[in-house]
Amino acid sequence: MTLQLIDNFGDVAAEEDAVLDYFLSTDTAREIETGKAFLVLGRKGTGKTALVRYMTEATPRWNSKSLNLRNYPWAVHATRTDRSGAEIEAYVASWRYLIAVELAKSIIKKTGPHVSPLTEELSKFLTQNYGGLDPSIGDILRPNRLNLNQINFAPSIFGNKLGEVGLDRAKNNLNFGPELNALTDAINNTALKIIRNYPKDPIQLHFDELDQGLSDLDEVRSKLIIGLVLAARDTKRFFADHYPVYPVVYLRTDLWGQLQFSDKNKITQGPAIEIFWNEESLKDLVNIRIGKRTNSKSQWDDIEDGQLMRGTQKKWSHIVKRTLLRPRDVIQYLNIALDEAKSRDLNADVFISRDISQARNRYSDYLKAELDDEIRPHWPNWDEALQACSEIAKITFSKEQFASAYATRKASQAVDVDEALRQLFRFSVIGYRQPGAHGGSRWLYNYEERGTGWDNGASTFQVHLGLKEHAKLREGRA
Repeated sequence: MTLQLIDNFGDVAAEEDAVLDYFLSTDTAREIETGKAFLVLGRKGTGKTALVRYMTEATPRWNSKSLNLRNYPWAVHATRTDRSGAEIEAYVASWRYLIAVELAKSIIKKTGPHVSPLTEELSKFLTQNYGGLDPSIGDILRPNRLNLNQINFAPSIFGNKLGEVGLDRAKNNLNFGPELNALTDAINNTALKIIRNYPKDPIQLHFDELDQGLSDLDEVRSKLIIGLVLAARDTKRFFADHYPVYPVVYLRTDLWGQLQFSDKNKITQGPAIEIFWNEESLKDLVNIRIGKRTNSKSQWDDIEDGQLMRGTQKKWSHIVKRTLLRPRDVIQYLNIALDEAKSRDLNADVFISRDISQARNRYSDYLKAELDDEIRPHWPNWDEALQACSEIAKITFSKEQFASAYATRKASQAVDVDEALRQLFRFSVIGYRQPGAHGGSRWLYNYEERGTGWDNGASTFQVHLGLKEHAKLREGRA
């Protein structure tokens, strides 16, 4: 009767889901906790926000804070340009300052504003410039100038103590970078003197939802994101030999792929970690949910009848093959299958093959809608390419067949055939056949393997199984 005890398998959105009740600790979580990674990459739906919630809500840790950039004033920040260094680093100084203020806020919240002369100085700085001790993240860079009068830790430039730092100089093509960096270092040094008296529990600042409302990664937004990544790295280095302070940036993999700067590969190969799931780890995640939902030790094998789907495929593999290896996809599929099972029999105790098969139509429409959200900002007319696949009618097709079907639908401003196929592969709508080194071949999809590249010479393609029902495709070669 295990299936009867389950109302649903959770919410596909981590913001609405009870992820803390059944969070699956992974290598990614451990690398963040230990400070090995300060950049977390993942496709939409792979669990970045769930990680942030776990890191900041799972235990009452004063020193782990979520900094949500959903409604961040990017336009204001874009005016805080530092022209004293390389153009690609125009926003590093402003992000370093913002991180320093957030760190100061966290320390004062923990210690109290008057526990020592040093905390009083930080409190005076915040009150003098923001009217209180807890300015929102969106207000930190709003002032046109920062007042340093009567602030004892105010830095000196060329022997002259700064009385203020102007942030609006960028429009006059003046450089505030050296002054703002000096102020940031002064704040960080003051913070370090305070936290040295406390146990070395890591202080973490988690920057999440950078992509919300982002329809186009233009040059300015690219520099802003690069600036945040570099500022997080610089802050971690500043405290490295003294105290574990870990700013962590969470970013969509496709956005990271579009950024270009000199240290990108060094960061990718070093302190960056990408979230990947496979069939077994997704089952582990679902098993935790089943146990929590049923208040038992029940797992996936306890809620399905053990019969194979068509051929020799197990139900779990059948489901996972139709996902993009993301928790949200699996949760959505299982919720739909649960509806089907209870429509078949209100007292159903296990899934049968029919429940899994009947769920495919609704799930396929869900996956198409998910891909719409992900692809449309980059390629508004991508539906035309999927419609071309529908015209071919088979899940497997050749480049020539696609070119013929696509030509009748392509809008005047749409991408050409080669670019359309490349973009479909980039977003895992299709995979291509890759010959094996010793004979045979396999289907290669971008979402399945790290570092999968596009093959310009590929000639045979396959639509992702999850879109089969929506696109009204049949299996087999066209």
